[in-house]
Amino acid sequence: MAERRMFAKTIIDSDAFYDHDDYQNAKNVLIEHPDINVTYCEYINYYRDYRHLLVWPFKSYVPFISKVSYKFDFFNGSFDKPSDPTRRYLIEGKDAKYCIMSFSTVKMHHLSWIRTDIREKLKNWSAKKYFNDDYYALCEEYYSLVSDVVNKTSCSIIGHFDLVTKFNEIYHLWDEKDPRYIASWKKAVDALIPYHIPFEINLGGITRGKKTTPYPSFEIIEYIKSKGGTFILSSDSHNKENILKDFSKYEYLLK
Repeated sequence: MAERRMFAKTIIDSDAFYDHDDYQNAKNVLIEHPDINVTYCEYINYYRDYRHLLVWPFKSYVPFISKVSYKFDFFNGSFDKPSDPTRRYLIEGKDAKYCIMSFSTVKMHHLSWIRTDIREKLKNWSAKKYFNDDYYALCEEYYSLVSDVVNKTSCSIIGHFDLVTKFNEIYHLWDEKDPRYIASWKKAVDALIPYHIPFEINLGGITRGKKTTPYPSFEIIEYIKSKGGTFILSSDSHNKENILKDFSKYEYLLK
């Protein structure tokens, strides 16, 4: 590409897209700032359809437009924030720079999670490479992030505490009775209890057919109660028909 006088390349998958203005904004950054080698941006993960989004407890980034001289290195990428592990790039030299575009300026629309059977996505999800297919390590990292949610966000409610289990009841990815898993969520509960903020008992997974029990699990609810924690009940309705759905069935958990 360099030989053909192309100065930049676009990093994009077939299940991702950007709108025209976003693309132009990122390109202009490289044109106007010749010291920048790569642009990174946040992305939106659509789930099931275009009306539902997957929301992570942290910001994730993906490389977008880069100079053609910028090198790909899967094993030695130097970007220091959560990003797609299949798109690692190596920043070499003191003059090599990257730019993180603001969410309002550029965002990638990611369609990979829109599918009728999510099992293949979970089986082949590239982010698993971070944990060497060790789901307990993934859960430990998840609950480590959850344990800091009040400190990071000053939230007034701790929502769907064990959201990481969303697909586990159906696909049995790990054993929720395993001592290692239990220790990970207990550690997070113990860190959050001193804030005296209520935990949400979320019925959304039941309403949408992903779970037969609330978030958090009955075991976690009992542990939170034993530590003096309090709760609110939430339908997480997503539509008016499900507002207050099943409250009468599960309100006993608040006592």
